[in-house]
Amino acid sequence: MTEQEQSISRRLYCLRVFAILSVILAHSSYTEVQAETAVKLLGAFSTVGVVIFFTLSGCFFRDYDKGFGYFFRKKILWFLIPWAFWGVATYSVNFLNNGFSFRLLPAGNYLIGNGSYLYFLSVLTILFLVYYRLHRYLWFHFLMIGLSLVSIFLTVVEVIPVGVSAEKWLFTSYNPYLNPLNWAGFFSAGALLRKYRLFERWYALPKLVHACIGVFLLAGWLPLALLSNESLNYYWARFSLLNELLLFGFLLEVVFLLPETVARLLAPIGKWTLPIYLMHIVLVTHILTGRFSTNLPIAFLRPILTLAICSGLLWAVRFLSKKMRTALIVCRILGIPRRS
Repeated sequence: MTEQEQSISRRLYCLRVFAILSVILAHSSYTEVQAETAVKLLGAFSTVGVVIFFTLSGCFFRDYDKGFGYFFRKKILWFLIPWAFWGVATYSVNFLNNGFSFRLLPAGNYLIGNGSYLYFLSVLTILFLVYYRLHRYLWFHFLMIGLSLVSIFLTVVEVIPVGVSAEKWLFTSYNPYLNPLNWAGFFSAGALLRKYRLFERWYALPKLVHACIGVFLLAGWLPLALLSNESLNYYWARFSLLNELLLFGFLLEVVFLLPETVARLLAPIGKWTLPIYLMHIVLVTHILTGRFSTNLPIAFLRPILTLAICSGLLWAVRFLSKKMRTALIVCRILGIPRRS
């Protein structure tokens, strides 16, 4: 790998840091802040994270050419185990509530993401299986982008229902979060970005050009977020797709403009986004809430603090597991990279 490729890789990991901050923000209590402008901006930012993750997943997707068994172990099994562990662990927190009673239907729906944040992994699994062979065909990616645009439009205008019910079995009611066609276009877009080496070509532009593009995208995003009559913290509002694309481009320019020392510091965190994503849901709902929920600076600080605590706890677990020579098992179960 050339030095330029390493630099681009680091910056895409930095992009994942912004993405996980967006996801954490989406599950925080920022909407309780008594400042409409801030809530609109935070809400608009909260939807770009999942889009970034699906796009980068498509960008780095490959089937390894060693058969389905090898593909399954390397591409799917690595997140199925931590998904099962953290899904059960985060759902079990409900048992701390005296009024909670276990029922199979809500528990099953929680684990597959029908009414919970885990929908991302369910859809990602489906996309990995669908793209296993078909990702090699250029026509397939353009087809999926087209189908996604149609599906998103039909969801926005509610021709496709948008109800989510954790009290019904999956597919007995429609859940737009679990509709693979609402996300496959981003996955295919990532695959095309990789195929045509567009990240490399974009990164090679002069810094001044990156800065100008970033300012232009920001200038388009801010009025959209502030003046929209709909809240853009929902993926299928009328202007949500435009919001996500503008913000994606702006954040990409930000990471491309980061000093190399900053990129080297942030990139390792980007490699830990799977376990951080899986465990953050418990922490973010308890960090600086209550009387702090209406505090504007806290709303900005909470996702960063949650990210720092998650990273610190996971690093400590990996450090101790290495000392106890159990890192192979512990890291596999929790989804922690053994090297970063």
